[in-house]
Amino acid sequence: MVPDLRGGFSHLIAALTAEGRSTVSNVGIISRGYENLVGKLEALGAQYIIEG
Repeated sequence: MVPDLRGGFSHLIAALTAEGRSTVSNVGIISRGYENLVGKLEALGAQYIIEG
């Protein structure tokens, strides 16, 4: 779970570099702090699933 903007970005990077599937929740905090975050991550090859 993302605790704050900077800590959450660290969680996200760790999840992106880990092998297998990772789950990061509360990412709304991160997306508010970075312009077009999802588009930039997709450009790097990241895949995501929004569960709700």
